[in-house]
Amino acid sequence: MAIYETHCHLNHPQFESDLDQVLQRAEASGIGRLLVVGYDMASSRRAISMANTHPNVVASIGIHPEDCSDWTDDNRDELISLANSGSSKSAAWGEIGLDFHWKTHDPEVQKKVFVQQLEIAKELNLPVIIHCRDAYDETIDILEACGTTRAVLHCFTGSVVQAQRAVSLGFSLGVGGVITYKNASDVREAAAAVPLDRILLETDSPFLAPQPWRGKRNEPSYITAVTAKLAELHGLSPDKIAEATWENAASFFN
Repeated sequence: MAIYETHCHLNHPQFESDLDQVLQRAEASGIGRLLVVGYDMASSRRAISMANTHPNVVASIGIHPEDCSDWTDDNRDELISLANSGSSKSAAWGEIGLDFHWKTHDPEVQKKVFVQQLEIAKELNLPVIIHCRDAYDETIDILEACGTTRAVLHCFTGSVVQAQRAVSLGFSLGVGGVITYKNASDVREAAAAVPLDRILLETDSPFLAPQPWRGKRNEPSYITAVTAKLAELHGLSPDKIAEATWENAASFFN
């Protein structure tokens, strides 16, 4: 089976010393394509660079809400340039969104930066990768108000009601290692309640490793545990899950 890993941060410093080995393990585990996601200026540049040097890697660029101080006119212009750079131009804009958990950035500033990036993504006809923590209703409200039509709520941990609202607006859900956690019954319920054609597989490496690796550095090869749990929830084989989610991702990031 071929798996599309739609959200990993191989551009993170935790992978500097063994990136080649991580990529080899990903290939051995059946991953045919990896989306390396930018979250600030340095990681966005690195994502594009990796897409230029690794044929099975695609990139996204953007400013995470916890890095919204990076959002300046010069950086905005550079990101737009990166989005259009050569054969390995960005496959998506993100991750962007709202994070009200840590309370380190003014929510109104986060919203302003979020909306401006949504507008640019729309102008460039790019799908958006959404980070959302403790702000699902506000995030979905903004996406709806902005007329966003292609969005994935990455690492979805919201309720069934929020999942169904997102899907009703045409959005997709990113499902990762959290669905394997014992205390994540609500997340499993949401993943089981939405149509399979609205689900993308991801790891969010190096964060949120699935069982049995929870607490260790996550990496793309661990996506097999996510695939197996999602297969269990939908009553399908892992191969069918891999096939369906590959088609979803290929269409979403076309």
